[in-house]
Amino acid sequence: MLQAVRQGDYGPLIFYVLAVIFCLGLVLDVGKFNSRIETRLKDGPLGALYRPVPTWCFRYGPLGGLALITLGLFVLS
Repeated sequence: MLQAVRQGDYGPLIFYVLAVIFCLGLVLDVGKFNSRIETRLKDGPLGALYRPVPTWCFRYGPLGGLALITLGLFVLS
């Protein structure tokens, strides 16, 4: 990614910054968005599948996604 930035291609860097902002927004629960997703899943028609899942999995799950995005960008560069 850094090599692409040095060559003037800012696409991967912009994508990564947007992914970091989105994932941190979900982890910090800005606007209670993540809490609403959890509530809808646990109270929905498939709620029996989601009720055993602890709240921290919903809260810190986006960090796993961010780790996968970071790993993917390092592998592709």
